[in-house]
Amino acid sequence: EEPAPLDLSLYTDKDSRKLAEKEHRRLQKIYQTAVKHRESAIKDRRKLTEKREKKAAQEKEKLRKTELKEAQKEKDKRLKEEEKQRVAEAKEAELRAVTVNPTPSADSRAGSASEGSQKPKKDKRFCLLPGDLERGGTLDKCWVRVYMEGVDEVGAHCGLFFPGPQYAALLGDTTERIQGWVNDDATRRAILEIHSLD
Repeated sequence: EEPAPLDLSLYTDKDSRKLAEKEHRRLQKIYQTAVKHRESAIKDRRKLTEKREKKAAQEKEKLRKTELKEAQKEKDKRLKEEEKQRVAEAKEAELRAVTVNPTPSADSRAGSASEGSQKPKKDKRFCLLPGDLERGGTLDKCWVRVYMEGVDEVGAHCGLFFPGPQYAALLGDTTERIQGWVNDDATRRAILEIHSLD
């Protein structure tokens, strides 16, 4: 608390007055020092509070950035998975769309006749058939031409073994042929067995 102003009328003699003035100056000095200390302490507290608030704001911003980064990472991962799924579905649909030994339809023949100026597309092959090797030779009926529209050689080769129309036809044909061989062999054995009994 600030000391009250000095009332010199209370002091009659010169020495008492000097002593009172000296005491008042001392109290005034103590008060001013206390005020300075108080202001310094308030300033230090304010700095500490501001520092804590700044640190908390930085932590909050850091956390927000980390969360945004994680969210973006998750989004990118999800988009990548969706793209992967879409590509896989497109490939599967493309492989299902291929056909075994297609014959050109009347519409396509009519269309190609009207486009007489264009050359017919040449087949791309990844496998030469035995009839191709012998000029003028007839193609063995066991060798089947499999036509796949819009598929490169690698896709065509791999696509033969995916479930689809061409696979079902080839599998059915092969199964039928093997069943025929087994039946022929069983018949031959039965005939030989009958002859050996005679």
